[in-house]
Amino acid sequence: MRKTFTLTRGATHVDMLPTVAKFGFTLAETLITLGIIGVVAALTIPGLINKCRHIILKNQFKKSVALVNQIIRRTKANMDIETFATYCTDYNKQYINGETCISELLNNRSTKSKITKKPGTGVYYDIDRSNDVIKNYTGKQRATYSDFGNHGFQRTLYYTVAMADGQYINYGIENYELYIPVDINGSAKPNRLGHDIFIFTVSKKDDSLQGITVNFSGHDDDPDYWGNQTTGNPCNLTSTQKGNGIGCAQYALKDKCPHNNTQGYFECLPK
Repeated sequence: MRKTFTLTRGATHVDMLPTVAKFGFTLAETLITLGIIGVVAALTIPGLINKCRHIILKNQFKKSVALVNQIIRRTKANMDIETFATYCTDYNKQYINGETCISELLNNRSTKSKITKKPGTGVYYDIDRSNDVIKNYTGKQRATYSDFGNHGFQRTLYYTVAMADGQYINYGIENYELYIPVDINGSAKPNRLGHDIFIFTVSKKDDSLQGITVNFSGHDDDPDYWGNQTTGNPCNLTSTQKGNGIGCAQYALKDKCPHNNTQGYFECLPK
């Protein structure tokens, strides 16, 4: 209820209402406030977006590792073998069990897309990425299929297989090693080694996933001397190799930053 004060002057009555103070901002004050908000947003939002991206990549990586391990276990059960990697890389003039292993692995991929075989390579695929560009770990170098060469994990990185959830996974055998290139978010960017693209090998002891430990050497017939682009299995901030990032899986599996011991792997990804 509104309270009214009455002042009597003879026959005259004057209603005295409480005085209400009026507050507001001038245009200058409003513009200054908006400017401050803009500066704060410019300083904090990129960091939040970057942190969110790292969390997403980390979760996708974990999901990919779990899926690959599941496929290997299922394949071993179907083939009734004890050590999958050893069986698949058995060599007698050729990898005698290799094609059987790859076929079994692809049969356990939980997707119905049609698989074809690339002539002369032994690679089974349904996604052709030969025209795609993949960046290295720092994003400063770019490589195409011709740069990566036509052997080893490089083939199955560009000629790959889509899983039911959209990620790309394929399998290749060379130099007595089983390689598993994985693009954890499929066709989505950034398409960078060590960010959303990882190269795994499979232990011949217990079939556990590992990072690349074999050093490659260049050959005259390799385009752009691909072996030289991957020497040392680089995963660092200083390498200018196009293959900088192929050695990152070993750090991501341990969630350990390769160049900062106080951070987890995905927390320290270069921009």
